[in-house]
Amino acid sequence: MDDDEVILSTPEEISAMAEAVKENLLPTKSRRLYEKSYEKFMSWRSEYKTTSFSENVLLAYFNSLIGTLKPSSMWVEYSKLKSMLNIHHRTDISQYAKLIAFLKRKSEGYKAKKAHTFSPDDLQKFIDNAPDYTYLLSKVAVILGIMGACRRQELHMLKIDHILDADNTLVVNIMNTKNRIDRTFTITGKYYKLVKKYMNLRPNTCTSQNFFVRYISGKCVAQNIGINAFGQMGKTMAAYLNLPNPELYTGHCFRRTSATLLVDAGGNIMDLKRHGGWKSTAVAEGYVDNSIQNKKKVSNLLMNSIEKTQPHNATTTYIPETELVPVIPAPESHQKNITPTLLPSETEPTQTPLLSQIQQDSDIPINTAASRNGNITPTPLPSDTETAQTPSLSQIIQQNSDIRINTAASRNGQTITISHNTIHNLHLHFHK
Repeated sequence: MDDDEVILSTPEEISAMAEAVKENLLPTKSRRLYEKSYEKFMSWRSEYKTTSFSENVLLAYFNSLIGTLKPSSMWVEYSKLKSMLNIHHRTDISQYAKLIAFLKRKSEGYKAKKAHTFSPDDLQKFIDNAPDYTYLLSKVAVILGIMGACRRQELHMLKIDHILDADNTLVVNIMNTKNRIDRTFTITGKYYKLVKKYMNLRPNTCTSQNFFVRYISGKCVAQNIGINAFGQMGKTMAAYLNLPNPELYTGHCFRRTSATLLVDAGGNIMDLKRHGGWKSTAVAEGYVDNSIQNKKKVSNLLMNSIEKTQPHNATTTYIPETELVPVIPAPESHQKNITPTLLPSETEPTQTPLLSQIQQDSDIPINTAASRNGNITPTPLPSDTETAQTPSLSQIIQQNSDIRINTAASRNGQTITISHNTIHNLHLHFHK
């Protein structure tokens, strides 16, 4: 009986009821693990003949665990002791700042091993090429694991009633998850056909409600599959694909692969949290593998950022061939005495591809600075010397645009102004 109960003279019946409530405060699935860690700590206290739960005692205890537990396992031990000491002794070790700092320091530089992930090519190759006679069960587990980001425990606990066949679509409900968030996903297309093929092989004599039953040489038998079998399916798939280190494709590889594929396909963090049922953003991001696809995206973003910030005084301008339009050259009579002159412009640092092509092929000096806004109507220049009978570039412009050009004026060094509307009309004409 605790000291506070002695002081308050709590009846034994009420004390027993309180103890029962305390037992229910622990997770049902891992209660025994909590109790084992608590018993281990209490045994250590007895060995060193101390009755205190002070911070120094906890520091000494966790220091003794170095070498026997990994840093990640020490945090798990801390979490279990925190709950047990709070329940049984009203001691909150989360307030022990030195203890937490000690655990953080021991975790520095430690990198936990994570399950490897499959690439899209790996999945497609296995599902399409592996013979159903041998690998149908593994294929179905892979499909459900990837499409639903399932843990091996969730695959093991999946029931027949959790899957609904609705118009060539399987609606799968994942119940009783680790974080108590139910999830739903669908299976369609050729994956639907594979899963249905496995479901149709289920023997009529099978009374188990588990969805997965043992599959041997093209037949299902009325025997449930253990949870450890799902942990081996990733390794089986990796071995078939001849991937290096197949032992690293553990039972969690399907869930990690699903998260990685979703992000690579363009899903955001909210999509990822809904897909996997994660509450914490940090935890969800921890499941995303640093895939080559993600690294390529980052590299392309950086390269594009650099290429788009070139200075305006660059000496060269790249013009794609697709932007060039065919231009009919002027007759030789118009090319003999015309000296091309490119007028400077402060508002237009580079010429448009069409203007560059016109000037190159016709030797007509063109200034588009004055008509940059497109609201200035060019004024035809008078001429009494232009009597060419053959079609020239100026005549083509007059026939297909909104201005007339006097090339005689260009021989005297005068400037011909062409509006952007004219350039647009020329562009349409030459692309007919």
